[in-house]
Amino acid sequence: MRDSENEENLIKGFKEAERITVPKVQKLSKKKIIIISVSISLVLIAIIIVLIFTVFIKKNGEDNFSPSEIDTFSKEEMDKARNAFKQYKYTDTINNSYILDYNLYIPENYNKEKKYPLIMFIHDASFVQNTDVKSTLTGTVGGPIWATDREQKKHECFVLAPKYNDIIIDDNNGKFVVSEYINVTVRLIQKLINDYSI
Repeated sequence: MRDSENEENLIKGFKEAERITVPKVQKLSKKKIIIISVSISLVLIAIIIVLIFTVFIKKNGEDNFSPSEIDTFSKEEMDKARNAFKQYKYTDTINNSYILDYNLYIPENYNKEKKYPLIMFIHDASFVQNTDVKSTLTGTVGGPIWATDREQKKHECFVLAPKYNDIIIDDNNGKFVVSEYINVTVRLIQKLINDYSI
């Protein structure tokens, strides 16, 4: 065998080994990159909101309510808080086939010169089949409790309670499936931040 044949065989062997052992890197589509970016943005926005609210609470020297304190809210207090929410529809700016119904509490003495925290309550999957936007307020205390007079005196804030008609995050046997409504929610929050002093 000639040296050039040996070199050619050696090069072919290296190329074959590389083809077998080096995994090909998949190129992410623009849509996947956008979905990943928006999902990360939603998580970051949620973390920022929690941090801002935590600082706000500590700054005012107030503690959050404990689970046992929830029992001390009267039916009248909770009903008043639930009735203070306004109902809206958000049509997605990227894909107008996505429409998200939501409840929004605006602080009673809202002042656009002041910055407010935003609390977002996300209902569980048991509310998906119910089409009434107010069901996330009447079926739970998670959102309305923040709109009670008592809590607003301690922590004046906006409260957002979207009503999803789809399961937005499904663990699906350990494989998390995320609905496009996560991204729609991020855009809704961005709209509220632009519209109000949040």
